[in-house]
Amino acid sequence: MILDKELIIWDKQADKIVRNTKNLYVPNFNRYQPMLAVSHVDNNGDTDIMYFELQLEDLFNWRYADTEERYYDTLYRETVNQIKPDDESKYLSWDRKPVKKKPCFWNKKLGGQLTIDLDSLNLTDSRMYEIIYDYDPTKVKTAPLYRLNKPKTLFWDIEVQVDDPRIFPDAKTTPGVVNCISFCHHPNVTTFGNKPLTEQEIFNIERDINKHLHTEGSKVTDTYKFKYVYIENEVELILKFLMEVKKFTAFTGWNTDEYDWPYILNRLIAKSKMIPTKENVDKIINNIFNNMTPLGGVTKSFNRDRDILVPNVRHKLNYDYMKVYRAYDRQIKFKENYSLDYTADRALGIKKVQHSLGFKELYEQDYYSYILYSAVDPIIVEQIDKQLKTADIMYTLGNLTGVEPHLTLRRVLTAEKTLLQYIYPKNLVFPLVFRNEKESTGSTDYEGAFVYNPVPGMYKYMLSFDFASLYPSTIREFNISPDTLIGVDKASRHAYLNSGDVVYDPHKHGTAPEKHQIKTASGAIYTNEYKGILPEMLNFYYNERVKFKDLMKVAKQNAWDIEEEIRKREKQKI
Repeated sequence: MILDKELIIWDKQADKIVRNTKNLYVPNFNRYQPMLAVSHVDNNGDTDIMYFELQLEDLFNWRYADTEERYYDTLYRETVNQIKPDDESKYLSWDRKPVKKKPCFWNKKLGGQLTIDLDSLNLTDSRMYEIIYDYDPTKVKTAPLYRLNKPKTLFWDIEVQVDDPRIFPDAKTTPGVVNCISFCHHPNVTTFGNKPLTEQEIFNIERDINKHLHTEGSKVTDTYKFKYVYIENEVELILKFLMEVKKFTAFTGWNTDEYDWPYILNRLIAKSKMIPTKENVDKIINNIFNNMTPLGGVTKSFNRDRDILVPNVRHKLNYDYMKVYRAYDRQIKFKENYSLDYTADRALGIKKVQHSLGFKELYEQDYYSYILYSAVDPIIVEQIDKQLKTADIMYTLGNLTGVEPHLTLRRVLTAEKTLLQYIYPKNLVFPLVFRNEKESTGSTDYEGAFVYNPVPGMYKYMLSFDFASLYPSTIREFNISPDTLIGVDKASRHAYLNSGDVVYDPHKHGTAPEKHQIKTASGAIYTNEYKGILPEMLNFYYNERVKFKDLMKVAKQNAWDIEEEIRKREKQKI
């Protein structure tokens, strides 16, 4: 399972990665070697990295052939086309238009010699996939990248100082200190707290943790060992926790994207006493996470959604379990809300540690219960994962589509990456298109689907039709795909709706389609001269789905047979 893909520069002489490549121009790769580092989860759940050495002819992004070209672009194309004759001409864009290779770097003449600006190297993610595929189309040498290994995961949660019982501290303004952080990976749970506890209290907390987990009706069978570390200084507490995070391939918690991560990062920024400009924020966060990544270097991004600080550490998997649960869980059918307390009750038969005091009073008057409450929370998330296996769905989907697991929540990106796996072996590519080259940079409105208006009233007979995989079946039937779309007969839909006819007739309503065309009731016209990339992909997944549904039926029957055999033997014993 791929975790991340990164373009790096390897200094052969110093035998290390060069991170500062500003003003570094080279005529060749004799010393500085561009490489593609692809991280994945190994058999032990740890991060492993596979390296691909890149040559000059690999360092390009696809562009449409009719786009503007600079002098150095032409020079590059002439050079690589001599290395790989006719290679460029055999490829087409996804919509079957001519494409060309554009260097993914800037050139500069120094001393009359053409040099490459290493700091400007920038391969698209699609191009990285193509490089991996070209290296090993059979996926034999690159097999470790596609093994579905589950990452070693740390579950964590923070507690913060509450000064006003009526207002819980906001993650952006962070008025209160982070007074404890709890994290677990079975069988261990640890809490870093800013008040001391006695050895007896620590022993009793471990006892009460397991007592809470094994209350009547609980589905939890695991037991945990508890460790407490007293750290008075807030910054030291946070940084020591981050060093613990470094030991794991993945880290997650409940609502960590929206609260825990932005809170601790904003606290560190506030403690640095630097003016929180974007440049300073980038510098602070990179200094924090530089040592957490296997290869060092900056994090991939800091902001997701509503301008909230969330680190996306390179070659690690950082995700919010609540978001994954909301997106992928199908075991708990009806969800009143997404609170951890409610979810734990539904999934495990237990709730969070209950207390009658507010957080301010609990911290000040009953620190023992405060730490017990904190320590149980990440355990609950880990046990929810063990019971529901929701993250496994994310891992499987990421592995199938070639998308980093946490990015599967971005549906369009997942669809694009999945399509890429089908089109590239057919010599079709996704060219790079810049925003200012698009026909419209603003939002585009699309006409929605036709919804038949029901006639209110009482009816004696009612029929309900449930079509198997309606949308995928429709796409496959009419060869609906971006690359097969010819145009739209706008008059067709209106002619059909105004005709009063029940059944749509493409030859009667609007302009009749030609011999190798398919016209739908919306007026959209598609070619059927070749199979579209979308129907072809759906054919594969539809057939796989049918196959695995049959296997699932067999597995359920086998499980039932085993249970029945056990019951028979128990009766015989009696």
